[in-house]
Amino acid sequence: MLTLLRRLLPTSTSRVLAERVARGARLLDERGPADWRDRVDARTLKMSSGYGCVLGQLYGELGSDSSGFKIGLGQLGLNDRKGATEHGFTFAYGAVAPDWDRLTIAWQRRLHRDRRFARTVDATRDA
Repeated sequence: MLTLLRRLLPTSTSRVLAERVARGARLLDERGPADWRDRVDARTLKMSSGYGCVLGQLYGELGSDSSGFKIGLGQLGLNDRKGATEHGFTFAYGAVAPDWDRLTIAWQRRLHRDRRFARTVDATRDA
């Protein structure tokens, strides 16, 4: 029970958020757009926004009544808040501004790390 609560509550430890974000990145690799890392702007990323979050940037459409966040959850097969929380796309309940800021930073770190790795692989391949 305690493990379940830890996964659902807005835990802001770097390790927990990094694990959740890693799960979300793997899910996007499996079910999301192939170029999702290139399409997310880490500089403007704001995980507390249904339009500025990772899913909002990937699945949002101008003039749409639904946020890209909701559309993205459906596209990824995440039908409940628990799944979205476990994949680093939101918090279950009770998140406050510092929690959202930490989640945004966790995604930015993941994007920067993955992009750095991709550049290294490309450079090695070209050598």
